[in-house]
Amino acid sequence: MINVLKSSSRRHPFSIETADSYVLKDGVGANMTDSHYFSGHASDGTSFFFRHAKRSDQTTEIWFCLKTSDGKVLCNKEELYPSSSCPADVRCTISGEEMSFSFNGQVAYAHRGDDDILFLEKNGLNIRARATFIASMPPFDFSTGLNPAFVAGALAEEKWNKTFWRNLKQNRQVHYEQPGIIKLEATIENQTYTYVLPAMRDHSYGYRDWNYMNRHIWLMVLFEDGEVLNLNMVDYPHMRNLMTGYISSKGNHTSLRSLTNLKKLGQDGIVPQQIDIEIPLMDNHVATLIGNRELVADFSFADGKYHICEGVGNFAIGEKKGRGILEFGYNRDTSRWK
Repeated sequence: MINVLKSSSRRHPFSIETADSYVLKDGVGANMTDSHYFSGHASDGTSFFFRHAKRSDQTTEIWFCLKTSDGKVLCNKEELYPSSSCPADVRCTISGEEMSFSFNGQVAYAHRGDDDILFLEKNGLNIRARATFIASMPPFDFSTGLNPAFVAGALAEEKWNKTFWRNLKQNRQVHYEQPGIIKLEATIENQTYTYVLPAMRDHSYGYRDWNYMNRHIWLMVLFEDGEVLNLNMVDYPHMRNLMTGYISSKGNHTSLRSLTNLKKLGQDGIVPQQIDIEIPLMDNHVATLIGNRELVADFSFADGKYHICEGVGNFAIGEKKGRGILEFGYNRDTSRWK
């Protein structure tokens, strides 16, 4: 399996210029997507995330959520727009270095309900927001950047039949992430606010059938010392135990071995109020990551067949502090979570 993964990396080399310039065309096939995601978090409690995901059915999914340092939260009122009249835009200004994005639409103040899930006020507000993402490190491409030995270990637990190989090929995506900063300017009711936040961007494109997924987890931490931690668990019917991760520090990305206890989180369909997991590092040292939920935004996909609960929270490894994302995704069929 290791040789298969290495061969795949050679056949599909990653090009940041090609990836950053990719634009999904309408009508190219069912379940194709081109998703840009930006997430910024500061030590004063300010958080911001934005998603622009164009789909091949001529619709575009939009997320816009801003939590200010005083605890106020603003979120977009509509999630799905016709691509021809979408009030948001993303474009690459310098490949691998700079992206710009904007949103000119309706938002509303949001409040925490049960399990810190946000609900919106009825009254909407017009917002004009524009932002620039400036990279601070090179991108990390999941197909070529992960240690193949770690991925092979997860795949070794699966049944390598024709269905496995067919679904592995069909669900292939280009997927990469990059640390940086976000410079955000937002005008609400004639008042303009500016923010500069440590950030992470994520870009993925290719085939994505949300209803095919059982569930997934993504933990992303922007530490105050500049390091970035990413942990992932994806559960497909053909691949139940894929858990990966990496640490970014001083311009370098280091793969992590599989987290055996990551999949145990959120099995009840709720973003955990607190997480406590062990992270195996390259030097065989095991670190304990503590995370605390602050808020959760619930987004629906595929006519409600799949939900992403986008949690914002704070984290710590010992005295090392940070803030970031606790993302938990669930298929509507609860029997598929186990």
